[in-house]
Amino acid sequence: MSLSDRFYMRENKGGVPFTQTQILMMVLVGVFALQCVNDVYFHSFAELYLGLSGAWLLKAGSGNC
Repeated sequence: MSLSDRFYMRENKGGVPFTQTQILMMVLVGVFALQCVNDVYFHSFAELYLGLSGAWLLKAGSGNC
């Protein structure tokens, strides 16, 4: 039995060019880039309503939600 007989040593013929981890990393980098562009140029509602702020955390910690 040689190395080429083992399934994990065979060449990949077709299939998906990227693993799920690589796809996830590309998506995360893309979202991070969009957040940076939003922070500098647009300041959309997502930053105001979905982001955590120090004031909100202090308010939530005091029990006055």
